Amino acid sequence: MGQKSRLLAFHLGTFFVDTFVEVYAHFFLFVCPACRNCLASVCSSSQCNLEPADAHIFDLQCYCGWAGELPGFAALRHWVQCGKYLDLRGAPDCSIVLDKAT
Repeated sequence: MGQKSRLLAFHLGTFFVDTFVEVYAHFFLFVCPACRNCLASVCSSSQCNLEPADAHIFDLQCYCGWAGELPGFAALRHWVQCGKYLDLRGAPDCSIVLDKAT
């Protein structure tokens, strides 16, 4: 491999590493306020920590007919999985977006 090829491979490898973003699945287990049934929901985030996802508002519907919104911190249980092998295309994003002006 020539010098130019090695530099290009290094540059492309660095570009790939720098642009790769981990995706995490945040799973929530809620309790229906009407019938006490369990309700599950998921959101995706580039952040592994629990706090940003706990602030997310979830639209929930239960089989008993109850529908409403609950924040993530109201969940009975919240856990995080690396989303590397999960299809999270339909999951809402619950990452904190930082304002670059601050």
